[in-house]
Amino acid sequence: MSLDKENMRKYYISYNNMLKNLYNAGNYKLKYDYTDKKVLGSIQDLASLEIPYFYEQFYTKVNYPFLDYLSVVLSSFDNEELINFFASIYLKTKVIYDKNLDIDDCKASMSIGKNGNLTFSVHLPELDHNTNTLYAAFIHELAHFSMMLGNSKKDYYEYSEVPSMFFEYLMYEGITPSYGYSFFVNNRMSSLKNGLSDIKSDLVFAENPGFLCLSQDVYQLPLASAISYPEGVEYVLNLIDLMKSNEKDVYKSISKIILGESTCREEAKRLDIDTSKYKKIKKLTKM
Repeated sequence: MSLDKENMRKYYISYNNMLKNLYNAGNYKLKYDYTDKKVLGSIQDLASLEIPYFYEQFYTKVNYPFLDYLSVVLSSFDNEELINFFASIYLKTKVIYDKNLDIDDCKASMSIGKNGNLTFSVHLPELDHNTNTLYAAFIHELAHFSMMLGNSKKDYYEYSEVPSMFFEYLMYEGITPSYGYSFFVNNRMSSLKNGLSDIKSDLVFAENPGFLCLSQDVYQLPLASAISYPEGVEYVLNLIDLMKSNEKDVYKSISKIILGESTCREEAKRLDIDTSKYKKIKKLTKM
């Protein structure tokens, strides 16, 4: 086996093991069977979408502290328990700024301290000035802590980005009322350009597992992780549409998900949300 193939083999083994830890900690289940040829075929169709050139990352500067906008976002929920959750997480979270970090590579991590208490950290890019994209990334990562803390009910791993992306949208809207949708759609569709390219690469190995002498199961979590982004965007676009007719019901659903009282899977069924065909994403590619 060539050195490149051996490195790729080690990469997928290591990446799969890392995702497995997150998967088990979050008490997830898979929505799709990534060993099924029909499933791989539908993912290939998704990966082949042409994202229009006009979707570009763009931002606006902000003049107020993150906490001011977090308060604005949370006030819309009228849910004291949800507000307390975010307040508690925010106060416990250490923010680590990195000049070399891209806005798409922000991450959240959780560990157990010497005293047995949980400690939280969020890695964000260090910028010359605060922007709405930076604040959207921050609230996105804070919302992920609800997933990391686990839920007794199993949710789909492919829906693991949904709550975070929804709060991302709310942050854009809180900073620039009436323009939140434009910021969310442009920035997320722009990110999907690279995401779909990564999915294509994963598919090459998933469809030809013998190439790296690995079981097809090794590619399931990497593909599910990659698919979680278009699934998340599609889900949130549905939520945004539903807010036009019943905003309180959407807020109630997200609150229940964050607080572990429900799951994205259960709420998708209740709200009649189908993300499997990516209808809203596909419609945006034809605008």
